[in-house]
Amino acid sequence: GLKTEEKQPGWLDEREVQQIQVNISEPLRNKERPDIARVKARLERAIFFLYVGAAIRLSEGCAVLRTDVDPQGYIKVHGKGGREETVPIEDSVLQVVREYLADRTDDNPYLFPGKARGTHVSKGEMGSVIRAMARRAGLVGVHPHTLRHTAGAVLREMGADIRDIQDFLRHKDISSTQIYTQISKEALRSRL
Repeated sequence: GLKTEEKQPGWLDEREVQQIQVNISEPLRNKERPDIARVKARLERAIFFLYVGAAIRLSEGCAVLRTDVDPQGYIKVHGKGGREETVPIEDSVLQVVREYLADRTDDNPYLFPGKARGTHVSKGEMGSVIRAMARRAGLVGVHPHTLRHTAGAVLREMGADIRDIQDFLRHKDISSTQIYTQISKEALRSRL
């Protein structure tokens, strides 16, 4: 068989994360923008902060209920195989989610509602929103899983142990987490 190179995950560097955050927050800084633009900005910030900050999978974020967001700094997700898992989130993520929820006047139980009454956003719709946020910030090739990889990459660059990253990303098998061992080497090379 032919040897193929192992594909490394795509992730956003600090500058790219900033680009997206600045772009999606612009309507909140610009008082001339209509209210609907500010509501959309709070929704996009909640999506971005939650996906990067909690390293959740696409399907997990779509199905989060409002009641799954614990004010103590946790979010309950329904992971692979139907497992219910509790994921820690930073205060900044919790604050952004609270700001978004303050705009909501509907009775939909889902954090990110779908088009039909009482449903959650579809994976396709969520993926489109994330790709659109990145494109507006001048970035291409950004997918929902890129945000999850970004969380793992940030932890690795900060010196986190591979087992801690495995726990945070909720990987059952350490081999799924091994891709992050290359990140610190690549980060060092890029700074030389």
